[in-house]
Amino acid sequence: MSPVERVTALMRGLPYDRPPYGMACCTLGASLTDTPVEEYYSSPARYVRGQEAVCELLDPDIVFTPFVFAFEAAAYGAALAPQKNSVPNVRKPPFPNAEEALAAGNPELGFDRYLDFLVESARVCSETFGQDRIIAAPIVSPTDLPALLIGIEEWIDTLLFKPDEAAGLFSKALRHFKILSSAYSAAGVSILVLPMMFANPRILDERFLRRTSLPILEAALRECPLPVVLHHGGTEFAERIGLYRGLPNLAGFAIGPKDSFPRARELAGPEAILLGNILGPSFDAYSRDFLKASLTALLKELRSDRRWIFTNSGAEVPAWTPPDRLTLVRDILQGRNA
Repeated sequence: MSPVERVTALMRGLPYDRPPYGMACCTLGASLTDTPVEEYYSSPARYVRGQEAVCELLDPDIVFTPFVFAFEAAAYGAALAPQKNSVPNVRKPPFPNAEEALAAGNPELGFDRYLDFLVESARVCSETFGQDRIIAAPIVSPTDLPALLIGIEEWIDTLLFKPDEAAGLFSKALRHFKILSSAYSAAGVSILVLPMMFANPRILDERFLRRTSLPILEAALRECPLPVVLHHGGTEFAERIGLYRGLPNLAGFAIGPKDSFPRARELAGPEAILLGNILGPSFDAYSRDFLKASLTALLKELRSDRRWIFTNSGAEVPAWTPPDRLTLVRDILQGRNA
């Protein structure tokens, strides 16, 4: 089976030959092609060359578009903090408060280099890999974009004490999400990956979430043109998955490295896709023996689960990860002698 056939069969509940897999190895592509990170994340062609190098090693079923959430904030004027051999972070939010954020317009595709890079990279990834592989695009949740626009503390304060301004920022974030998700769909993306912080009861009280963030998440997914995977966002997620069951266009859940697959399956139901769950940012430190034992144990534990995809949990695999860690994942998931 081809990767597209394999993942499509899994999503439809049809038979397939082996568990699909994909890993977020975005910046690793820069390392494999000796491309400076600043150039890599400014040129869709360079990004795709890096992902071609990743595919030569990993041969994944799923290829990820750039995992650079800071670019969605930079489109509004955020100051970026470049990182050596990693994606840039937000150094300073674009606005000091909700009032100024609401007074500013939303960036337009075709006129903003950051959003254009994200969408064009998705398009070139789709042209290069889309015939054979699933294309997954990370995207900022509309419940989280306000935190990138005004800062986490200011956003929490706005959520708790300024409901009218919070509603305005949610509306602004929904417009942003609708435009960007539609652009990704037009670019050939197969599925969206949506990390969550401010729709997660590990971060905010569940009763508060049900009144505020969850209706926004539901509205965003209802109009989304693509299936969505909700990502754990760095927290233990499995125990809270039941909160999101029934959301429109929800394909499944990417769980954390400490989450239990059986518990996640119990709460997610039999139809949801589960993805995970070896911690990505530590991949460079794991020995081959550790990875082999971990992957073998996962395959044994989930041998009867036909709606499971292996991915790294958390953030992306470090750029300096030894290539033989990727080939080991490939060989074990493909049933070769590793």
